[in-house]
Amino acid sequence: EITALQFDDIGGLQMAVGT
Repeated sequence: EITALQFDDIGGLQMAVGT
């Protein structure tokens, strides 16, 4: 299980969850 949390330069939030 992989959980990735990424923050954008513009303050955006992206979350990707893979199994």
